[in-house]
Amino acid sequence: MRKLLLIGLGDLGRNILEFLARIPEVPRIIVADINEDRGTLLVNNAVMGAMAQGFSPHIEFVKVDLNNEEETEHLLGKVQPDFVINATTLQTWHRIRILPREMYEKLSSATLGAWLPMHLTLVYKLMKAIKRSGINTFVLNASLPDVVDAVLGKIDLAPTLGLGNIDLIVQGIKRLVSLKLNVSVNVISVYMVAHHVHWVCPREAGYMKGAPYFLKILVKDKDVTKSFNLDKLLVDAVKLYPPGMEFTTVSASSGIKNVMAILKDKGILTHVPGPNGLPGGYPVYLDGSGAKVTLPDDLALADAVKINEEAQKYDAIEKIEEDGTVVFADYAVQIMKEMLGYECKKMKPEESEQRANELRELYRKFEAKYVSQPFVTKS
Repeated sequence: MRKLLLIGLGDLGRNILEFLARIPEVPRIIVADINEDRGTLLVNNAVMGAMAQGFSPHIEFVKVDLNNEEETEHLLGKVQPDFVINATTLQTWHRIRILPREMYEKLSSATLGAWLPMHLTLVYKLMKAIKRSGINTFVLNASLPDVVDAVLGKIDLAPTLGLGNIDLIVQGIKRLVSLKLNVSVNVISVYMVAHHVHWVCPREAGYMKGAPYFLKILVKDKDVTKSFNLDKLLVDAVKLYPPGMEFTTVSASSGIKNVMAILKDKGILTHVPGPNGLPGGYPVYLDGSGAKVTLPDDLALADAVKINEEAQKYDAIEKIEEDGTVVFADYAVQIMKEMLGYECKKMKPEESEQRANELRELYRKFEAKYVSQPFVTKS
């Protein structure tokens, strides 16, 4: 039986687990998290919920701390997973939402990319452990894959692909096109190149508008792109989702679709962020060999990459150098310095943990000044 290793049981990881448990003939699932008591209970919950619907998944829990690379390497060697899903982060993206509105809006305008150390650190350690273990596995990274995967791709540690973000936008576009043209979603094809910023800009405060993208829409092979105001269509597609965390169920569905397409060698055309270390999101073909970017004839891969490299500037990332060094945009550096006392213009991948610890401590002190009831961190 093929084996799937899911690491991290936060909001997204829990939904992935619950959905996986209800898939017929799902692979054997090993769930890993740093919190053993909570993790065991969540596995029990998923298994028993699946049982109530007539399924009998093989799911087990193991404790792991991704900060301990030797421990992670040992686990990987023991489990020999065919697929690894990373759903971990050092600080969830929505934590700043508990700040007073004015504070949240100003800090949000630094964009999520400014918090990259929080999202890169554990994935960086995981990918190093995978490489040292010598196992042959696919990896789905759910932690800011549009940027994290691009950084890791520069140093030969790229995950296979990500989930959500561009895929969430595309699902919204298909729904709107279906409703407007009164056609089934099954006859709609979308080719889109877009960065994480296009998903988050209509949802969070302070993001700059105007990031470039590419979008082509076909209905039964007929190009209907010009039938729509594309800028409006993108925003409307994102606004189909509830404003809170409910969309995470769709992110989980996106990830499971990607995993099963590869494990089952389905051969599907879909959209994913960060395929094979590329910045931003692309249309891809998923089968047993992994993810292959699949663009329309009128768009070259080099041009698609340039679109996302330009768009990432709207998400705090000025550029990612050839050695993986991240150069942050000046506006993001200034906001983080002014509000938190955190100043970082450049960061090498190996500096991520140190920067994450510094940023987390500064943010906790800042949060304590303005929030009467502290945020309860979920692993």
